Amino acid sequence: MADAHAELIRQAVLQAREGRTSEALSLLLGSPVPQNHPSASHYHFTVGSLLLRQGRPGEAFAHLDAALHREGHSKSIEELWGKARLAAEGAMGEGSLERASSPVEIWVDHPLFAPIEALLAVSAAATGLQYLRRRNSPGGRKSILQWALALWSLAAVGCGIQYWGDRFERCRALSGIVLRSGPSDDYLELGRVDPGAELRILDRQEGWFRVRVNSETSGWTPSSTVLLLKPPSTTREP
Repeated sequence: MADAHAELIRQAVLQAREGRTSEALSLLLGSPVPQNHPSASHYHFTVGSLLLRQGRPGEAFAHLDAALHREGHSKSIEELWGKARLAAEGAMGEGSLERASSPVEIWVDHPLFAPIEALLAVSAAATGLQYLRRRNSPGGRKSILQWALALWSLAAVGCGIQYWGDRFERCRALSGIVLRSGPSDDYLELGRVDPGAELRILDRQEGWFRVRVNSETSGWTPSSTVLLLKPPSTTREP
């Protein structure tokens, strides 16, 4: 199946080079690659570039952000990601793409948070081992114990912050979303969300997500109208 997904993307790229952008985009959107598939990053990058070429920067930014989350540091993705972000904010207003996350969630999503938390945990463990080895130096052990307790406390606080920050999964709107008061088209319309806007998933129910748009607004939308930024934690065969 991996070769089939790669071939699909290759065909779309060839069509785009021939000037058949709409055709290439329809081909990819009609056969989405599973989110935990190795080709997912390439898929989202290709879709994002085609959407940007068609003048749909919000949707393009959503796909490029998903590609960046899967690929990590990639110059080609980062450059196109920056262009899409500028274009989307130019159309929607500065700061309009990032309104769903709380300060704690923003902190946990920062690239430096995980390495710092890991460093604290390793340092706490190393200091604890050093304390156990200094059996014949009571004064030295006391000082080491104080450092170990401080590091363990910081590591525990970091774990608590990460748990709190990761409770509600981050995603982006794929198209103009209609928010409703319940998980059905029969419920009252609450408002709309622009493509590319950040959302946080608060609840799930039968193909619908209850999402947070900002600190004051939340509502239900079909799960097909949003794009998860991180791949599923459990890998399944497509």
